[in-house]
Amino acid sequence: MLGVARSQNTEVTHVKVHGALYNAAAVDERLATAIARAVRDVDSALWLVGMCGSEIIEAGLTAGLRVAREVFADRAYQADGKLVPRHLPGAVHMEVSLVVRQALDMVTQGFGSPKGLLPLSAASGYPCPPTLYVFTGTGRMP
Repeated sequence: MLGVARSQNTEVTHVKVHGALYNAAAVDERLATAIARAVRDVDSALWLVGMCGSEIIEAGLTAGLRVAREVFADRAYQADGKLVPRHLPGAVHMEVSLVVRQALDMVTQGFGSPKGLLPLSAASGYPCPPTLYVFTGTGRMP
């Protein structure tokens, strides 16, 4: 991937594992550690992106990487800070007003996770900045 980017006169700045691997690394310390170490070994300047409050964030910090805590403005969360599974009703917010309100709440009030309320503002002093994700792949949101 890095070689392809360089051949096109661009660069890779971050790594975010996707799908089932993303979800597994959020809760599996060993998997998260393996991913973080692999990223560090390839290029320690890369950012590691992971779900706010997850194992992959902790593993990235432990590996000495810069990390970006990801939150999802258009997804519903369970009380433990995990995403509501997509197959359940209400898992994906389809109303723009709800997505906007959740995004604003996340940025101004923080994000609730199993580890407590995590501040998301850049001024919070938390060792990694947030990234706000909005998935519009359902084709139903304007």
